[in-house]
Amino acid sequence: MLHYTLGLDNPSRHLFSVEITVPTGGESHVIIAFPAWSPGRYYIYDFARNVQELAARGKGGRGLDVEKITKGSWRVECAGEESITIAYRMFGDTLSGTFSQLDDRHASINGSSVFGYIEGRQMEPIELEIIAPEGWRAYTALKRKRRGGRAMFAAANYDLLIDSPIEVGTPMARRFALEGVDYHVIIDIAGGEGVRRSAELREKLDRYVADVEKVVRAYTTTFGTPEFPEYYFLVNIDPFAANGDGMEHLTSTRLVLNGYPTNQDQYDALVGVTSHEFFHIWNVKRLRPAELGPFDYSRELHTTLLWFAEGFTQYYGHLMLRRAGVWDDRQFYKEMVSEINTVDRSPGRFHRNLRASSFDTWNAVGARSPMGLVSNFKNTYVNYYFKGAVLGLLLDLELRERTGGRKSLDDLIRDLYRTSYAEAGNEGYFLRGSGFSERDVCDAAERVGGTDARRFLEQAITSVDEIDYRSHLRYVGLELLRGPKKGKDSVDEARPQIFTGIIPAERRERGDAEFVTVLNVLDGSPADRAGISAGDLIIAIDGERTNGGGWESVMGMKRPGEVMEITLFRGSRLLTFRLATEERDTRAYRFEVIEPDTPVQRRARKKWLQGERSTAARSEKSHG
Repeated sequence: MLHYTLGLDNPSRHLFSVEITVPTGGESHVIIAFPAWSPGRYYIYDFARNVQELAARGKGGRGLDVEKITKGSWRVECAGEESITIAYRMFGDTLSGTFSQLDDRHASINGSSVFGYIEGRQMEPIELEIIAPEGWRAYTALKRKRRGGRAMFAAANYDLLIDSPIEVGTPMARRFALEGVDYHVIIDIAGGEGVRRSAELREKLDRYVADVEKVVRAYTTTFGTPEFPEYYFLVNIDPFAANGDGMEHLTSTRLVLNGYPTNQDQYDALVGVTSHEFFHIWNVKRLRPAELGPFDYSRELHTTLLWFAEGFTQYYGHLMLRRAGVWDDRQFYKEMVSEINTVDRSPGRFHRNLRASSFDTWNAVGARSPMGLVSNFKNTYVNYYFKGAVLGLLLDLELRERTGGRKSLDDLIRDLYRTSYAEAGNEGYFLRGSGFSERDVCDAAERVGGTDARRFLEQAITSVDEIDYRSHLRYVGLELLRGPKKGKDSVDEARPQIFTGIIPAERRERGDAEFVTVLNVLDGSPADRAGISAGDLIIAIDGERTNGGGWESVMGMKRPGEVMEITLFRGSRLLTFRLATEERDTRAYRFEVIEPDTPVQRRARKKWLQGERSTAARSEKSHG
């Protein structure tokens, strides 16, 4: 057994102290390595960059030779010792679902960013001791051990150690039980005592706990009782966190809200990511692409299936909030049409299909990427979260329509879960099954909805063609329309829609800036043909000054077919371009219920939005 000790004695410098006691088994040396990435985050982070003061000792404190041999690993000479101790410090001051944070208020620990592993011994059992400041308590899904009042935990192997985030401090702790499973909601609140004692905040958090229970019930009603005895929602509320976040784990999740849930938009964001991450206990953590477990932490692990792993999870994250009654129809439609609008505004959808976007995600640069390299991904990449969520919606409706409402995406998930996980052997890994392939998903679609459903799915994941939303939405009595709701702005409804291909920053981001910054120029658009480029700073249209606040007003006076003279700065140069506008409606989509809808459409819509308890969930406990 490997023994890890985690010390939290240096919060002002944000340094975790780690010691690993390793029985050598007579080996001449061991290699300690640190993950290059974190499962669920498909970027290379090279966590070893934050390691410092790594050393090793034998019995009686005798120093041992240590040599760094790769960017993320060190060779430690055992020198005949039966047991050695490797010690190091790890810097951590980033609150997220990937990194870790230690300060004078708490410790938020995500294992891959703190704990190294002994090469070749990742499947050995691990004992973890946490030495924390007085009054702090550790919360984690790791199995707690009793030993003289010390904070001791056990993990069956390294994968489970880093798949179990830890919160240490003085958080608010709540729990509820459902069908024999204990659910813990641990809420760490940044800020002073005034914030932590806020009655309004506490009331909102009590509501959140109640909503989490509703969400859990909706999932287990559909997919069955999970296989674990307890589950942890580790929630960090900090308005100064760089980003909101969520990360799935085998029997827990880390959730970060960079705001306060007393704001309704922030509350919706929190329950949204909570629902998303909880579905991962089925999809990804157990029902998983074949490439995702066992893990090689030293390099990229490419898969073409993230549209299923994350995109379908995104869809269910929204749908289950509606089924739980946390959201109403309006909120659910708002979230789903937002996914459609995001895809519609992604020029990369014509360049990469869902398979390619899944595979190439390691090259993408986003808010969570450690690098900000200049690339053209904004024009050649479509996000598999959003387009995958849209595919989840369309495949769900496709299956329902082709089977006369008897089958749905719920059945496909249950079928694939059964064949790829629940009824599969361990095959040399601590989790059952060896994961699923793209063919397995298509086979499940055929078993549930027939050959036409399979053909639909295969086309959807390989095509870069425009998506036909309307034919599927009509089955549940919905239509997809552009622009504001009927009757709200009759003038705007009739106005020809001008198209230039210039993508400026959002209005709230521009403010009253002196220039209008061009974020992107769409391929083949009037602006592209005119020679305008991303990064240009527009200062005038047809000789009239414009700024961040006046862009919409200036453009509102133009009509399709007109030629505009655009004056801009490109670096230090002042340039003028002539742009011939076109007519194209690029306004945001919205959902509207068809009037009048038919009884068949109303029944189909109700069954879709409210769901049905599965036969498996009614009759027996599922495997997760």
